[in-house]
Parts: sequence; structure tokens; C-alpha cells
Amino acid sequence: MPGTRYVTYRHSDMTEWEFLSAVAERADGFILLDINNIYVSAVNHGFPPQAYLDGVPGERIRQHHLAGHSDYGDYIIDTHDHPVIDPVWELYAEAVKRFGLVSTMIERDDRMPPFAELMDELERTRAIAAEALGPGRCAAIR
Repeated sequence: MPGTRYVTYRHSDMTEWEFLSAVAERADGFILLDINNIYVSAVNHGFPPQAYLDGVPGERIRQHHLAGHSDYGDYIIDTHDHPVIDPVWELYAEAVKRFGLVSTMIERDDRMPPFAELMDELERTRAIAAEALGPGRCAAIR
């Protein structure tokens, strides 16, 4: 699972997604692809989030993770206490197009909204996945 990073290392031979991919390959493990963390790191460090999606092995993706974050202007922090924002939804749609239908989890750790709002996020997740997959490929979405 990619973790949100808040520092850049002076001497690094690989990107975060190259490192994650290498670990997954060498351990013969799977990846929980944290869409919000990708977005947070991309904003904080100035890389295109699609580069992250380009760099991970799709056959190892087993779950997508969605969450909200706190925006402090010059940087953002993965706090799991806000709704998922539109750019993260867009990145999620791209991930589903690329990697197919895998389990998706929405995490909210604080500032819990009314249950109806949580259900709205769930329904949005389903709708985005169905649209990304296209007709006839979304029967498994529940």
C-alpha cells in the first residue's frame, strides 16, 4: 500500500511507485492501491498522479482505497476526516479503467457525517466503477 509521504529524499534511486512495485514483485504480494495517498503525494511533491498508475503492476492490485484529506494550501495531509474530493474520484475512475473491478474501501476516521452522506459516497463509488467499466462489465458491483 502506498503511504502518504511528506518529505522528499535527497538521494533516491527510484520513485515511490517503483519501490512499491519492486516490493510487491519480490515478495510475490498484492497491492492495496491508496488512491487518496497517491493524490496527496502527487500534490505535495509535484508529480502527475497518472504516473503512479502507469508505474504499478495492474495484476497485483487487489483493493482500492478512498478517503478525504485536509488541505492547508501549500500542502495536504491524509487525514481521513473529509469527503472524497473530485480529483480523487477522477483518479479512482482512471484506476478502475486500468485495473478493473477490485474491492474498494472508503475510510473515514473522524468528523463522521450523517449515515446518508456515507451511503452517498458508496453510491458514487459504485456509479464511477460502473461507468469506468462500461456496459455489461459491472454486474458484480454491489
